[in-house]
Amino acid sequence: MDIEILRKAANILGIHTDNLREMPEEIQEEICSTIKQYEASDELSAHNQYLEIEKLWQKGNIILSMNEIAENTGISTESLMKLSDNEKLNVIYEYALGADKNELAKIVNER
Repeated sequence: MDIEILRKAANILGIHTDNLREMPEEIQEEICSTIKQYEASDELSAHNQYLEIEKLWQKGNIILSMNEIAENTGISTESLMKLSDNEKLNVIYEYALGADKNELAKIVNER
């Protein structure tokens, strides 16, 4: 993983490099690839680069959240990852609000 490219991506997103280094490796690789792919030579290119990197960062945060929820509730990561993006966000929201394991399992099983 190229730390300099991750630093550049973190700077573009306005976050600390450590936030990106915590991401799953495949997300880090996709972010590095996106930085290399887009030459931010003009405003439109820079904007497109930002949008692509932000999508990957959000995807990585969802994966990290699903892993944390799985670890703390016993719900399998596989079951959580099968949810739609909206369902994943709902589970993350409910988890953040303090929903117990049974409430979260009900959301996962209702899909």
